[in-house]
Amino acid sequence: MKEHPILFSSKMVKAILDSKKTMTRRVIKPQPKIVHGLYPDATIQTEQLFHNFDRLKCPYGQVGGRLWVRETWAYINNFDIDGSENYYEYKADKPNDLYPGDWPAEEAKDNLEAPRWKPSIFMPRWASRIILEITNIRVERLQEITEEDAKREGCQTIIHFYEVWNTINPPPHKPHFGTNPWVWVIEFKRCSQEVMELGL
Repeated sequence: MKEHPILFSSKMVKAILDSKKTMTRRVIKPQPKIVHGLYPDATIQTEQLFHNFDRLKCPYGQVGGRLWVRETWAYINNFDIDGSENYYEYKADKPNDLYPGDWPAEEAKDNLEAPRWKPSIFMPRWASRIILEITNIRVERLQEITEEDAKREGCQTIIHFYEVWNTINPPPHKPHFGTNPWVWVIEFKRCSQEVMELGL
């Protein structure tokens, strides 16, 4: 089964783990061009936009495909210390810890041997603990989000979603909320641990 990596912040990972996030929006690149006069209000029906433009192929896969989540993580090597097993830690589980492992922050700060959190972009497939199955994909403008969808994004309200979005996509050089970009709306469900372990 085809899989694609997808990055999430630690807060959004926590929302996924708590079953509060079942949807994500990602900017379409490049942005679709609206032909002048053909769609004068620039609000082309999302179904038409999705099906009539061959170049609009979702880079995250198709319905039924899977996403493996990249998140901030750390590899803890205990073997040389006390002989215990090595393991992974995830920032989403320890949001207030400046450093992973059991090192006190003041000791870890200047100790090059102390473990460090690794950015999500560097997470390999084998370190991922979350697999998502895509249940629906559509295209729409960012500002078309509803209150219900904002909650499915792991936010309390639309305003909260806007704040989170602009934190991840700050102006002026990124597609912040005010630019109202076209986005992929990807709905998903988390695969069970059994499915992950069996590789189904």
